[in-house]
Amino acid sequence: MQVLQAHYALENEDLWRLATGLGAGIGRQGYVCGALTGGSIACGLVLGRLRNSSKEDRYALRDETYAKVQELTRRFRERFGSVVCRELTGCDFLTPEGQRRFKAEGVLQSTCLPAVRLVVEAVPELCGRG
Repeated sequence: MQVLQAHYALENEDLWRLATGLGAGIGRQGYVCGALTGGSIACGLVLGRLRNSSKEDRYALRDETYAKVQELTRRFRERFGSVVCRELTGCDFLTPEGQRRFKAEGVLQSTCLPAVRLVVEAVPELCGRG
């Protein structure tokens, strides 16, 4: 999220705080990868609907955002085989053992950073405007 904030010159501290709960598959629960979730939020920030827009414009912006998020998800799944954190990392982050395994086996470097890299490269390509 931080790299995309810099790319799009979004300096609001609230955006960084917004992403806090996404890590380890949404609050360590092992669900959807936080990098992919953050990328989806970034797509919404760049393309998303505006409250003051006409109804037609809001629908068009929503549909465009959904299409880009679907493509981002397709690329992610194609590259990594899953979008589920627990499947990607092999770690149960709700347990101390899973957290130790994450560190001991270098999962951050082998799995998480490549996932973040894919998202950071794909969002500007897909969404432009920056």
